[in-house]
Amino acid sequence: MSDGTYDHIVIGLGALGSATVRQLAVRGASVLGLERFELGHGRGESEDHSRLIRVTYHTEAYARLAQEAYRSWEELEVMTGQQVVNRCGCLDLYPEHAELSLETFVDNARAAGERVQTLSAREVMERWPQFSLDSSTRAAYHAKGGFVMAGIANRLNRRVAVDHGAELREHARVDGIDVRPDGVRVRVGTETFSARSLVVAAGPWTNEVLAMVGASFSLTVTQEQVTYLVPARPMDFHWSRFPVWMWMARPSLYGFPIFGESAVKAAIDAGGREVTADSRSFDPDPDLSATVRTMMADLLPGSNAAVRREKTCLYTLPPDRDFILDLVPGHDRISVAVGGGHAFKFASVIGEIMADLATAGETAHDVAAYTATRPILTEVDPPKNFLL
Repeated sequence: MSDGTYDHIVIGLGALGSATVRQLAVRGASVLGLERFELGHGRGESEDHSRLIRVTYHTEAYARLAQEAYRSWEELEVMTGQQVVNRCGCLDLYPEHAELSLETFVDNARAAGERVQTLSAREVMERWPQFSLDSSTRAAYHAKGGFVMAGIANRLNRRVAVDHGAELREHARVDGIDVRPDGVRVRVGTETFSARSLVVAAGPWTNEVLAMVGASFSLTVTQEQVTYLVPARPMDFHWSRFPVWMWMARPSLYGFPIFGESAVKAAIDAGGREVTADSRSFDPDPDLSATVRTMMADLLPGSNAAVRREKTCLYTLPPDRDFILDLVPGHDRISVAVGGGHAFKFASVIGEIMADLATAGETAHDVAAYTATRPILTEVDPPKNFLL
């Protein structure tokens, strides 16, 4: 818009922001998306070949929201004619000492109408002999699980948004936000943009942005990393014959079949050190690297003949690790999305939720657990539980 006035402004164009600008633009709104770095940068949480998607969760609400995410990803696939979700299957592995309950996760998925198989260690190894499991390990398998093609999905969301009239600006760091009775004004360098509503999807920069309107949440930013390993027999780990998988105990290791490059991908979930978005480094933690290599050697002996590369990223974690998807308290024209380091799979439907909040101040989706007013978000030293 040449006059700098829009219906909505979205700050942050990672997974959640990109999905939000797509939803708003498709609904016919004029939208400005602001990204402080280049589009598709690797300084945050959202870029890589793949992100895991599943329907087994610790609450039924998450399982049902995952179903909605699948639907919304399918809509993006129809819009663009490109595949976004690869349903290679997902295997959740529960060792005898697992803090998480197989029965709870399976029951929640089944209550949502999903088909989930329970398997013994022997049954897992008969089907996927790549694994080496203790006989006490149990598993849950759901064929619907797999991965979202992360970088592709982000680019498609932004492309659809632009095709529907959205304006996306990179290298556009927000310097100030003024709240007015009829909306907001956002300052970027020497320019000022006005809108009826503002969506903050800024990942590890969330509190920096919210501070401009006198708000903040208790958030922990951690530096995480993924390791790409070259298997001795790569075809054994191709996505056509091997699932994504999760180790449902501490350290919570998870992994992907070969996709995007000739290596498997593995990582410890929420195992990194606390940082800030600006103090983080891009150097992998050698202790985390060693833990991944040791666990992979035990679980998947043929998977890690050599390290292809390692890549760092950030998590932005509420203390309870539930999402924040809500209006900012005290501001009925500003909404915020925080993904808790596990939102990519839900990004498609989170875009719908944030578009609803921006346009109507409410949503028909069940977001009762993700309010911005829950007490733990403002506690000074809240108890933290990051295991999902």
